Amino acid sequence: MPPADGGLLVDATLGQAGHAEAFLERWPRLALVGVDADAAVMETARARLARFGDRVELVSAWFAEFFASWERGRAPDLVLLDLGISRFHYEMSGRGFSFDRD
Repeated sequence: MPPADGGLLVDATLGQAGHAEAFLERWPRLALVGVDADAAVMETARARLARFGDRVELVSAWFAEFFASWERGRAPDLVLLDLGISRFHYEMSGRGFSFDRD
C-alpha cells in the first residue's frame, strides 16, 4: 500500500501495463516509473497509461540495468516484479516463445 502522499511505484516488469493501470486507478496520487525492455509491449503500455499524464514515466530497459543505474533522489516506495510469462509472447509468433507456430 502506498504512503498517504501518493508515493512512487516502480513496475519493473511493465509489460502491457495491466498492474500499473490498476495501481494508478486505485491510488490517484501515486506516481509510476514503468520499466520494460520489449519495445512492442512498451507501445501498448504507453497508450494504455497516457490518460495518467505526468504521473507516469516509461523507461526502456531490463529491470536489472534500470536498478543498477538508479540516479533519482528518491527511492521507490513500492516495487512490482511480475516474473511470469505474458500470453502476448506466446501468441506473437517469431518472438521465440511459440509452441504451435514456426
